[in-house]
Amino acid sequence: MGITSINLETELPSNGSKQYWEGQVLRASIANWDRLGTGIVMRPATSSGGKYRPGEYDGNYEGIYVAKDVRRVNRTFFININARKIRSNLPDSVKNDSFHWNRTVTSHELGHILGIADNPTDVPSGEYSMMIYPPTRGPFYNRFPDFGYYDLPTSYDGREASRCTSKSTVP
Repeated sequence: MGITSINLETELPSNGSKQYWEGQVLRASIANWDRLGTGIVMRPATSSGGKYRPGEYDGNYEGIYVAKDVRRVNRTFFININARKIRSNLPDSVKNDSFHWNRTVTSHELGHILGIADNPTDVPSGEYSMMIYPPTRGPFYNRFPDFGYYDLPTSYDGREASRCTSKSTVP
């Protein structure tokens, strides 16, 4: 039997807005995956083994997913969304659209919870994956298919999430 639900507890820094990060960004990111009909329910929760931690981090990453235990039973993981790095890397033309980019990074990291790796190599010709990003330009700056990056999960991502979550472990 595969994974059917994933609970995410939001942990915010003292100056973080739960209404923005959980109420808007996380819920919109979950909706991106729900529209694909994978049958996997992701939802915010008050306590769980999955932590969604948006904040201002010193690290050189926009988003990171770390699994502490890949077994299905009691699997724990966290996602950090680095708003500082996202903001500093955005081109001037989109600096005022931080919600879009925060949602895109969060959606990408949710893909890792579902078992999809960065830069999958088995994407069929003519299809795209939001898990692919051009490594020389950074992951979240280009929404055009000729660079192979989409800002929303695609039908390939939905099929891959269903395949990965049906296995006995996910990364």
